[in-house]
Amino acid sequence: MIEWAETPAQQKIAFAARRTEELRREQAESLKKVANEETALTHAINCFVSIQNQLVYRFPASELRV
Repeated sequence: MIEWAETPAQQKIAFAARRTEELRREQAESLKKVANEETALTHAINCFVSIQNQLVYRFPASELRV
């Protein structure tokens, strides 16, 4: 965790951008698989993770986790 805190902001932004794109692809695939309540819940969770990642990407200084 200390290493992550010491990582330059530019590297964190690049990582978040890659992760956001990855999650976007997963979200599209997840939506195709929605067939019941369980898969709908999984899709909803994936959407929230994607939103969280986008917020970290757009506002890296607001990240409170270390």
